[in-house]
Order: sequence, then C-alpha cells, then structure tokens
Amino acid sequence: MDAIQLCIREFGSFDALYHVPEETEEPLPDGPLHEIGLEGWRKTLDYNLTSLMLSNQAAVRTFMGMNKGGSILNLCPEALATENNAASHGSATSKAAIIGFSKSVAANYAAHGVRINVIAAGTALASDLDGAAVYLLSDHARFTNGQVLVVDGAKRVPEEEY
Repeated sequence: MDAIQLCIREFGSFDALYHVPEETEEPLPDGPLHEIGLEGWRKTLDYNLTSLMLSNQAAVRTFMGMNKGGSILNLCPEALATENNAASHGSATSKAAIIGFSKSVAANYAAHGVRINVIAAGTALASDLDGAAVYLLSDHARFTNGQVLVVDGAKRVPEEEY
C-alpha cells in the first residue's frame, strides 16, 4: 500500500499494477510429492500466492477508493522442475492458483472497471514480456479481462494443432 500511495503522491494517480513475483536466491522447499514436507508446502504457497493477494487487494481497494477503474496484470512464471526433473507440485499448484485467483477477481470487479489479466511466462525472458505487459496494462486492452496470455515462443503448441 505504501508503494501505491507513493505513486499517487508522485504522479497524481494510480492506474495499474504489474505484480511480478520476487525471485529468490534460495530454492523453495518443493519437489516430488513424496518428499514435500508441510512446512515446505506452506512456504511455497505463501511465497507465490500471499504477495499476489496482498498487492492485488491493495490495488483494488485503491481503485475503488478513487472511484475509478484500473488494470492489474499478474505474472505467472513457469512451474519449475527439481534437479531430477520431478514436478514441483507446490509451484504447479501456485501457478494454477494465480490463474484461478486472477479470473475470479476479474469477474468480481469488472463492474467497477477493474481489469485483471495474467501473463503465463513459460521460459520467456523479461524483455520478451514487455510488449504484452504494456498492451494488457493500457487502455487498448480495455475490453480484455480475465484472460491468460501465454508468452513462450510457441513451446506449448503441439504439432497436431497446425
């Protein structure tokens, strides 16, 4: 909330939020289901989802308090694999939750002029996401709400689809 108030003081308004999860130097305690402890599970979900909820909540409250709409964009990074290529179940669960949360909030606040979309990053570099982020946060996307844009260089497009 302090960052939003700083934005309002500096620029006179608050129009958009781009939530990008902070990268951590330490790997989250995640991995194959038979190896995940409850503490590791909770830490992974808390790290990936709680900051998202809090930032989105602060933005929605501000938009509603200013009696105006705005745009929220949530970055959903690719679920990581562990060293032995086993699924990181907490990360995969977080990714699904980011998308479900964003769609739910988008549906609930659309009538207030609040748009919420997601970029699913795949293995894209940050610079690969810039154009998509600018579009989704801009007024050009004013009728785009509750959507997930996959930016992965077509890595998820199976050959049978073309």
